[in-house]
Amino acid sequence: MSIEYAREFLGKLRSDGEFRDYMTEVIHKEGFLCSIEEVRKAEWEYLMQAYKGGSGPYSSDPQGYENWCG
Repeated sequence: MSIEYAREFLGKLRSDGEFRDYMTEVIHKEGFLCSIEEVRKAEWEYLMQAYKGGSGPYSSDPQGYENWCG
């Protein structure tokens, strides 16, 4: 998958409630009892571990996660 397709996918998750609900159903059907928001939060935490809390739009400050989520 190209980065453009990944961005389109994330954009659709943000903007399309039906699609977001569908993806949540898929997650639950596969046995993972979490929401899209929790998946994004876990991904954020993983990125912060890798980045070691540097500066920039995705730094470890409290607003960084909101910037990540759009």
